[in-house]
Formats: sequence, C-alpha cells, structure tokens
Amino acid sequence: MNTIPPLTSSAIEQLRTLIESATAVKAPTREWDISLACGHAILYQQHASLHAPDSPTWRCNDCGVRRRVIGSAPVDDARKQAWHFRETQVEFRRALNEVTRLRRQLARAERRAAAARRSLYGVQDDIEPFGRASAARSEIDLMDELTQQSPA
Repeated sequence: MNTIPPLTSSAIEQLRTLIESATAVKAPTREWDISLACGHAILYQQHASLHAPDSPTWRCNDCGVRRRVIGSAPVDDARKQAWHFRETQVEFRRALNEVTRLRRQLARAERRAAAARRSLYGVQDDIEPFGRASAARSEIDLMDELTQQSPA
C-alpha cells in the first residue's frame, strides 16, 4: 500500500504561495465596446486571442432586453476614434475661424479699393476741365477692369 507522508509546514506554505500566485495571474483580455440597436452600449471583456464578439444580439443592461448588435470595436480603437473626432472638430473650428478672419480682411480690402476708386473718380472729375478727361476715364476704366478680374 502506497502511503504519502504528511506534508510539512514549509511544504504547505510553498503550496499556498504557489496557488495564490497562480490565481493572481490573469489572462490577457481585451475590452469591446458593443453598440446595440436601442442606442445603448455595453462593455464586454474576453481573452485577447479571440476575435470580435460574434453574437448577433446581446442583452442590454439598461433596457433589460436582448437587442441587435449594430457594431463593435475594441475599446482602444473606440478611444482612438473619439480622440480623432475631437481633433477633427478642433481643426474644423480653427479653419472656420480662419475663413471668418479672411472674409473680414477681404471686406476691408474691398472697402479700401472702393474708397480708392472714388478718390480716382474725384481726381478725374477735377482734371476734366483741363481736357484730359477722356484719357483719364479710359485709364480708370482699364484699372477697374483689371481689379475686377480674378487671377487665373
């Protein structure tokens, strides 16, 4: 008959630490953000080696009903998408502010050009009595045509 001798206290202590360390080791997991048809999302964890959760329906924690899955993404990807969306919105606001600034600048330039045109017409009116009216008018008209054309 085979009998196992009783364990010593040091062997029991070694077994205890071995068991505790084995239970403390966690398998690598990945979190998934699963969007449901009801508009809610649930967080699901599974082993990192597995692919995306493939169930067509999940139980919604908020509604308490099984709902159709609209989409799923790893949480890291979802965070990256949210960050990218935020960055895109910031870029959009910057571009919008730049467009507004440039429109104001263009309006000021157009007002200055109109004032310069009125000034030229005023000078032209002053020199009409001297006989150069036709030449001055044609030069002003030519300048107007050139300033109204957009560069190619």
